[in-house]
Amino acid sequence: MKTETQAERIAQETEAKSRADAKKAEQKAEEKAKKAEEEAEKKAEELKKKAQAKAKDAKAELKKEAKHLDENKDNPVYIGNYILWGITAAAVGYGAYQKNSEGKLDVQLAGTVALGLGALGAADYFASK
Repeated sequence: MKTETQAERIAQETEAKSRADAKKAEQKAEEKAKKAEEEAEKKAEELKKKAQAKAKDAKAELKKEAKHLDENKDNPVYIGNYILWGITAAAVGYGAYQKNSEGKLDVQLAGTVALGLGALGAADYFASK
């Protein structure tokens, strides 16, 4: 009888120890999860602050550009560029429409026109400086 009682006691102690170990493991897991959640929230807050700072910088840059354009709206170079590029866009669009209607619009023609527009843009850039 004594051995049986000892065996039961040992089994109960082992079971109690297992439950205690499981509870400790569960607490550790909860602590790790809580810590990870706090770190994630902290990182998210940092990213949010960085994004807000970048947005503020971008807004300031846009205001600066808008002010620059507003200051130069009477500048003859700006007016000339508006007119030049407006006429160019209309001419290229009309020419592309005509070539497409005739069935003669192909990649080679489009590439040639794009190259010409690039050259015009480069020339305009250096002439406007």
